[in-house]
Amino acid sequence: MERGAVLNRALRGLPIPLLELLLRGLRRQANALTIGQLFSRDGSRGCAVGVLLNELAQQTPKAKKVTRRLKRRRRAALTIHDEWPELAVTYPRVPHIEFIYDNTCEALCGHDPELSEHEACRRVGIWMAAETQAEVNLRHLETADSHGARLPVAPADAPLFESTVARLRELRPWLSEDQAARLVEAWTGTRRLDPDPVFVPREWIEELELQRRELDPIG
Repeated sequence: MERGAVLNRALRGLPIPLLELLLRGLRRQANALTIGQLFSRDGSRGCAVGVLLNELAQQTPKAKKVTRRLKRRRRAALTIHDEWPELAVTYPRVPHIEFIYDNTCEALCGHDPELSEHEACRRVGIWMAAETQAEVNLRHLETADSHGARLPVAPADAPLFESTVARLRELRPWLSEDQAARLVEAWTGTRRLDPDPVFVPREWIEELELQRRELDPIG
């Protein structure tokens, strides 16, 4: 399975508040990401889940206490299972995020030996932030009031519409192509352009051809 699909599945298992904290942390600390540990020895760098904990520490006393303890230690913090098992059990997708991040960073470094670990972590963080933003946006669309004011319907650019449908099916793989297309139409106020917009019944065509043959001798 592609990494994007694995990440999307993990993100779907997190509530919006955690997604928004993860997104904020990845964006704010993209240049301070590290690999293989929640926090570095000096506490200045963290992995994807580490930056999530940094953001969560500003919201809850428990997270603040755990984060402060991890950063004060003289050894690198280990995994979320080791350091905060309650959170890992409550939100089992959080350890998945941790694994995906570390695994992708290692794969990127292996693919390009000249790429520094710092740059690999930064790129993976930016990629994860983009996927997290897409999930957050889609959640808001899915929970929007379906009885609200409808957008005016306008024809959509075919390549753009098709790519949007394809992207939606990446995020929600259980949707058929037709289901995804209908959702995109509803959410964006657009409609697919019919490749053959003028439908003429076969009987009409045959009648027209017959009339032309009859009129030809008249000139």
